[in-house]
Amino acid sequence: LVLFTAFSLVGELRPEMPTIYFFLYAVFFAFYAYLQSEPRFGYAATAFLPLAVIKLSEALNFEKWIFLLIVLAVLYYAAGYLLRRNRTAAGWDEMLLYSGLGLGVLTSVSAAFEGGLDASIPVAIAATLFAAEGFARRNVWWALPANLLYLSSYFMILLQLNVEEPQFYSIGAALLGM
Repeated sequence: LVLFTAFSLVGELRPEMPTIYFFLYAVFFAFYAYLQSEPRFGYAATAFLPLAVIKLSEALNFEKWIFLLIVLAVLYYAAGYLLRRNRTAAGWDEMLLYSGLGLGVLTSVSAAFEGGLDASIPVAIAATLFAAEGFARRNVWWALPANLLYLSSYFMILLQLNVEEPQFYSIGAALLGM
């Protein structure tokens, strides 16, 4: 029922009502996850909050909503990182960490369609989240998505600057490979 109403609210022409409903859904699922002591329900809260932020940006005629989403992704990741570091909330830390990383990736994908030179900034921030996670876990495999996102950000910058020489593209790939 919630998914059905969420899909119907996304297509709503006036963004005020969906903003309120998405915020209420986020608060409800966060409270429900807390009461049930089940971090998996927290994913619903961390999914509805970005939808509310997008609709709020639409209501305020703020076109650069990808920056708000990447700030939200950093906040999710930072909260999860602090919980993991303090070892106070088992399960909640991973939910927040993965929510931040997932939101960072989704924001990076949507930033590629935004256009403009500043659209590469959220992609680089998402890459930094993956690099930080790889460093925290001492696992080199986390560098793969970080490198892909850094390379994507670099290519977005080159495309926006209308650089057509192939050596600029190969230099960036070689630097990330090193």
